[in-house]
Amino acid sequence: MNIVKITEDHLDSCMRIAKKQYLKECESVHALYEEQHEQELYQKLKQPCKKGSGVVCFDENQVCGYLLSDCDIESDENYYISIPVWGYGAEYKNRNKVISFLFQAFAKKVMALRPAAYFNVKIYAHDLEIISYFTFCQFGIICTDAVRNTSKIIFPKKEVQCKELSNTEILDRKSDILKLYRLLVEHLQQSPVFYLGKEFTDEMYMNYILSDTTRMFVACNKDEIIGIIDAAVDKECFLLNHNRIYNVGDIYVEERFRGKLISQALLDFVNNTLKEDKAEKLWVEHGTANPNATGFWDKYFENYTYTMVREIKK
Repeated sequence: MNIVKITEDHLDSCMRIAKKQYLKECESVHALYEEQHEQELYQKLKQPCKKGSGVVCFDENQVCGYLLSDCDIESDENYYISIPVWGYGAEYKNRNKVISFLFQAFAKKVMALRPAAYFNVKIYAHDLEIISYFTFCQFGIICTDAVRNTSKIIFPKKEVQCKELSNTEILDRKSDILKLYRLLVEHLQQSPVFYLGKEFTDEMYMNYILSDTTRMFVACNKDEIIGIIDAAVDKECFLLNHNRIYNVGDIYVEERFRGKLISQALLDFVNNTLKEDKAEKLWVEHGTANPNATGFWDKYFENYTYTMVREIKK
């Protein structure tokens, strides 16, 4: 096997491998699109190949795998090295060996230019062979992306008043909403998550839920807001980035109302409201260290990626 710097000449070979891997994940995650993926895959691969932001593996004069980043790996000021889910691939023969050679060469190239780097790698959720390789390479899973079809029924078992708030209503109930948001942040800071969440400020959250692309939903007990959830048109989700897809944010229910299936009813309301507005799919990213999040989202969504991280210092 021979490892060389990736170029635009390798684009078609990488595209062939990337397409095969994506369709393989579609076999396990039925909510993913099996159509409309080729053009987007091609555009995502084109720039990193053109910039040389990765490596390819040759076996018998054929490209058998690739590994690339969507960031500038040759800028020594960039310590954050992202490998997106479309940024790795290996033919279904000796895949573990191919990825091993690729990552060794890629990491060597990255670390030659900087004293430290934070690697963030997205792997298809059902690509257990490659997840296993990165686990043995001292990477840990930090979060997962999951998706669902809005046509799939949730069947809530609890009737609770849910509604969508306008921006005027959000501002009128700002203190009530921020109260629950702060409790959510506190929850994420506790065991076993221990997420510092310094970026989770009141100002950031208000700007987000008041933006044109975000919709805010609440559950109520009479006039009291007891649960919150948001949904936004988000262009960051791989192959799901059009106006018929919504990213569902964190959900939080007041502690004294837990165990009454209010979260389920709130998600059902969001799902049905967006479905009426022609949304086809919902997706969510959540931390895998949070048992509450994992237990809830995994009931209603299908995992399609895991994000694995490792910090390397010289």
